[in-house]
Amino acid sequence: MTLVQERLFHSVISRLKDSNDFHGEVRAHFEHLVFLLIKFLTDRIDGEGKRFNYLRRFDKKAEAPKEGALQADLHNFLIAVIAAEVEKTDISSGRADIYIPRQSFRLIIELKRAFSWSDEELQPFLTQTVAYSQTDVRLGTLGILDLSDRDPGVPHLDQCFDVVYRELTGEADRAALVMRVPANVRTPSDSKGKAKSA
Repeated sequence: MTLVQERLFHSVISRLKDSNDFHGEVRAHFEHLVFLLIKFLTDRIDGEGKRFNYLRRFDKKAEAPKEGALQADLHNFLIAVIAAEVEKTDISSGRADIYIPRQSFRLIIELKRAFSWSDEELQPFLTQTVAYSQTDVRLGTLGILDLSDRDPGVPHLDQCFDVVYRELTGEADRAALVMRVPANVRTPSDSKGKAKSA
């Protein structure tokens, strides 16, 4: 791990410690998932558009990639290391985008896309993500394909992960790891001539 990746990993893990289910075997497997997601995202942020076409800049909203492109890419990345299934049905009366079976529990990754990055935009996605933990450990993961228009180099990797707790009436909080996957990317050369003079 690089220094930035290691710092990010420890930051995420420290924020997960308030989860009632983040201990023992669950903690070990979820830490491994966090490690893999950090590696995945680092490679995607650094990768040229030719490698990850769905992350490239688009001109019209109709050309924007669907979250299915992220699902296929992340699933292919994960199955090289851990067992993972796509579109698993009968999970909290729904269908999980990526299902990671463990011997005594399961981990679910919900994937969405967003054209703006705001708390308001994320709330329905978070509600759906934690709903998948209705009959299992209260830890979920939400991956969001961020299609917002941003300056080159934004966001930094350490701004692409967060841990959010959702309080549900009469029970322990449920935790969601949020991974922001920057798409609609401007390359560093797109910033030529935009620097402010001192």
